[in-house]
Amino acid sequence: MINRRTSTFPIRVALLLIASVSLVGCGASNDEIPDTYSGAPLAETTVVDTTAPPIAMSDLPKETPCPLNDIRRDTGDVYKEVVQCVPGWAVGIPKKVLDAMNGDSVNEGERVLKLAETGWKTVGVCHIYHPIELSGVWCSTIDGDDVDTTLLPPMNVQCVLWDASRWSENIAETGCPNPET
Repeated sequence: MINRRTSTFPIRVALLLIASVSLVGCGASNDEIPDTYSGAPLAETTVVDTTAPPIAMSDLPKETPCPLNDIRRDTGDVYKEVVQCVPGWAVGIPKKVLDAMNGDSVNEGERVLKLAETGWKTVGVCHIYHPIELSGVWCSTIDGDDVDTTLLPPMNVQCVLWDASRWSENIAETGCPNPET
């Protein structure tokens, strides 16, 4: 799986280098820095709250048995591992991916599937140790391209299907209910 973060890595490094070089020219020697500030009062800093609104347990869809035969028919993939479903959504790892690993590697990508008018479709492959979120930064298409974020499941669905969305360290970011409380 090619992650969006990996595919943009060279661009990010280049931007970081450009920013670093431009900051070097803005430096001042210690002799030029005054001991006190005598100008206008400093403006207050606004802190942006990144806490997601909490999602109520009553807003979570119920997990349902997965229609594995329908998923196999529509996607051509057999799913036997880590398959979870709610109405209209499923996550799992295809058997062919697990077989290709031969136990030598840990699979860190799970496929997200959506039931469309024409059947089950793979929306993307997302990193299992991070919340999907609505930005999709931890997801890519099967081909490694950026995922269409409008196709990602809503957060209440992610709370049920995606373990990392419920981990205590991610709850402030996702708003998912804490299963430990």
